Formats: sequence, structure tokens, C-alpha cells
Amino acid sequence: MPSKAPQRRTSPPKTILKALGGAALVLTVFVVLVTILFGVGGKSETETSTRAAIASDPSYRDGASYYPIDERELAGILKDPAEKIGRRVILHAEIWQFDPLTGPDQFLAHIGPTGGGGILTESALVIGNAAELEPLVEGDEVVIYAVVDGDYTYTSQANFEITVPKFQIGIIQPASP
Repeated sequence: MPSKAPQRRTSPPKTILKALGGAALVLTVFVVLVTILFGVGGKSETETSTRAAIASDPSYRDGASYYPIDERELAGILKDPAEKIGRRVILHAEIWQFDPLTGPDQFLAHIGPTGGGGILTESALVIGNAAELEPLVEGDEVVIYAVVDGDYTYTSQANFEITVPKFQIGIIQPASP
């Protein structure tokens, strides 16, 4: 009796679609995890362009190009920092987190209007040049000549998302005692 040639087994279309769907799910989860763990994407386009402008344009190093603000003007920035991007302001601040989690070129600060004197209750992310920020530590009070650069969202230790205004440093100096 002649033997039959082995038949080629084919998968039904449903099985193929299930396999592709599973692979897509695995790939999506992988991309999300890499993005969360390694911060793929880096700094925002606005942040990068503002930092580059500060580094290359000498007017950002001129204190006369920044404007003092009062509590009402600060409230307007806090309400909608995206609307105020590019505005140059003078802030009073106290650094409250400056550690390996924030990195060497940015810190979280309690900020207030120009001149200080009030209680610093509003938080902000402040970004600058690591070499210029190196001598600063948590608790230092500073005067910051800054450029409004939108907002920044981070997750607190209590696992809450917090959005704060973001500022790029043009000039930073110790606050007068």
C-alpha cells in the first residue's frame, strides 16, 4: 500500500489573529515600561529650546531684562503657566528638594513674588545649569531671574500626580539675609 504524503497543517485565521494580538499587547506593555523606567523622550521641546536660548543669548544674563512680580502676577502664572511661556520674571524661592531624584540641573522650590518677605507656599520646578547649581543645597533661599517654561507633572511619594509651574534659570543668586 503506497504511503500518503504528509499533509501540511495550516492554522485557522482565528488562531493567527490571536497570536498577532498577543504579540501587539506584549510590545505595547514593553514600550510603556521602557518609557516609564528610562524616561524615553527626555526633555520637552519647549524646555530644550528655552535652555538653548538661555545658553546662547546674552540678554538672559542681564538682570534688567527680567521683571519683578507681585502676588497677583504670580497667581496668574500659577493659574496658567502655558499661557505665560517665555515671560521673564524675578522670583524669591527656597529650595525644598534637590537630590538624586531631581538630578543635578533642577530642583523643586517653594516660590513667592519678588522681594520675598511672605510665606513661600507655592511649589515649582526650577531648571538650570548643573555647574551653576552645584553649590546650592536644600533649604537655601535664592533670588531667581527665570523664564516661565510651562508646567511639569510628577508623582509624589504618596502616589499623587502633582502639576507645578516650570521655570528656566537665567540668573540665580543667594537671597539677601
